[in-house]
Amino acid sequence: MQSALAHQQTANNITFEAEQDTTLLTGRSVNVRADSEIALQTEQGSLTVNVPEGSTIINAEGDIRIEGTGSGDITLYNQGGMIKLDSGGNVELIGSDVLTLNGQMITFDGDVTYEITSPKTASEPSANSAPSIARIADINDDATTEQDIAPQTIDLAYHYQDGEPVKNAPYTLKLADGTEIEGTLDDSGQATLDNMPTGQFSVQYGEDTREYAPVDNTKPNPLYGKITPAKAVAMVESGETSLLDEAGDLAAQAGDWLWGTLQGDFNANPSTSQIVVGSIISMIPVVDQVMDCRDVCANIMVLTDEEESNDNNGWIALTLTAVGLVPIIGSAVKGVFKVVLANASKSLDVALAVLRKLGKGDPEKFIRDLDWNKLTKDATKAAKEKVTVIKDALKAVTGSWAARLVLDSATLKSIQDNIAKLNAFEQKIDQGIANAMQTIKGKVNKALDKSAEPLPHRGNTGYPQKAKTEEGYAPGAAPVGFHNQQWDKIDVNDFKTHRQIDMNNLSQSDLIVMDTLDEQGRSDFVEEILSSGKDFSITQIQKGDELYGFTSSGFPKAKESAYWMDKKSYMDVEVRFYKNGQWDKEGIKNYLALPCYNTADTFEKIEVLEEHTLVKSTIGEASELIGYTRGDFSTGLTSKTMSGGGIQVSPDASKLGEVIRLPKGKL
Repeated sequence: MQSALAHQQTANNITFEAEQDTTLLTGRSVNVRADSEIALQTEQGSLTVNVPEGSTIINAEGDIRIEGTGSGDITLYNQGGMIKLDSGGNVELIGSDVLTLNGQMITFDGDVTYEITSPKTASEPSANSAPSIARIADINDDATTEQDIAPQTIDLAYHYQDGEPVKNAPYTLKLADGTEIEGTLDDSGQATLDNMPTGQFSVQYGEDTREYAPVDNTKPNPLYGKITPAKAVAMVESGETSLLDEAGDLAAQAGDWLWGTLQGDFNANPSTSQIVVGSIISMIPVVDQVMDCRDVCANIMVLTDEEESNDNNGWIALTLTAVGLVPIIGSAVKGVFKVVLANASKSLDVALAVLRKLGKGDPEKFIRDLDWNKLTKDATKAAKEKVTVIKDALKAVTGSWAARLVLDSATLKSIQDNIAKLNAFEQKIDQGIANAMQTIKGKVNKALDKSAEPLPHRGNTGYPQKAKTEEGYAPGAAPVGFHNQQWDKIDVNDFKTHRQIDMNNLSQSDLIVMDTLDEQGRSDFVEEILSSGKDFSITQIQKGDELYGFTSSGFPKAKESAYWMDKKSYMDVEVRFYKNGQWDKEGIKNYLALPCYNTADTFEKIEVLEEHTLVKSTIGEASELIGYTRGDFSTGLTSKTMSGGGIQVSPDASKLGEVIRLPKGKL
């Protein structure tokens, strides 16, 4: 392989293999650089580094280690001076002139014998001579035999992850010599450039020039408009609850419906839950908005609390979920807002990736052209609709003779109090959402001040350059179930717990926890442990009890870990997430809020050797950035929020046995 000019090769992996010898000869230098490691290995013979002129320098920030197997000597020699470590473990220091040992303290450990004899001289090791490598004959490039290098073609293609072309996007192509060429892709997302010089190039693509339009992938709600509060009451009283049961199944897709103070009332009488859930599910036009509706209900119940009614973060949360219910653009806009609020540094790049996942067209222009006044009105209307339907549903419960037969006076009064709270809350919705929207608008405009930087794509002339758009999911919207699948690569970053801890202003219960952790020798981890959970308590664990934990295959759980489960907590996880002979790793990760590197594909146990006090808590919410890659498919780095909810314990590691890996399956 010869070239009169330059020769370049690029690939994900390059392998050079020869049955006998491989020779590399350069006229100047050889540079080898690796981001990870460089390994040199010879199965037989010697590894020789010859430097006839100049110096040999080994420089490292970490340790430099020279180690032998004991089958030979290690010798450092220079002009009669020698340090020799022989195969028997003896060390010889020989100086041809003066041997100096200099230090604040020099210690000889063992008997010291002085023998005054003729000085011992060092023998110079034999050096392997450098191999003689003959040059390959140069290409004859004189005028009589010069061969013209044919011009090359560059073919560009730019598509969305689903294969649809990015239409009429501008591009800037940079050749190896620094020349820049600007152009525009056609309707098929392609461009061809002829008469290009041989070599590498890079290209940056702009956005699709079409007006942005979200892709409608929603699934219609088969129960939409079929269940009013009055109809729901009639269904319960007549016993014909098939539609209400179907509504309950849809509600289950959004997880547990935990609506603040109403939860106890619903548990007291399941029929009240059917009436309220059925009424609310029936007003959602598409199934995809079930989760948004659940969140709106939860936000409203928080904001009806007098202490939380002016909480800015609560109003922002309500505004986000209400925006998600706005027809056509709601999901896309909500995704942008969540990215901007969660990613302060590079929010615009991530926001554009979210929009490309949800639609086609110019995402940046879409953000800049948002009609904030109309969006505020639409979001406010969506929130008010939810308040109205919850009130109507609660009124229907109190007006139902079937419900009144089983509800005591205290429960009925609690429901009536909540109706009164909702009436008062309605008066605050307009101003609350307007204020929250102004906060969001300010952050979005700040993000727009920083222009997005397109990623460069690289290629070689003569070969098609095919690229796909950067796409991703909004925070908390990572695809469900992805953690259960097999991936070529999982990128993880920025794991953080959500509970804020002020170490200078701890509550009395947190101070008790801190004292217990100090006694365990975990003083340096108090803030980390407190931020990971809630509802802390101090309890005793008995000798012979066992603790359990999930981890990743190949990464044993450390005995010193502050995050274990007792037997009861483990059984709770097993009941929830071990189905049909398989662990639901996605469910485990969310329930235990496991850090990004923990794939939850292995579980282990450890025995308690001595009775002692430990810290117990409910695992709190946490989040991380995570991306899944298989072949050409990638989710991009997206934010994943883990709800927590499981129980964890922090034991005294000095009173535990050794970690034992358990076989696949459950206990």
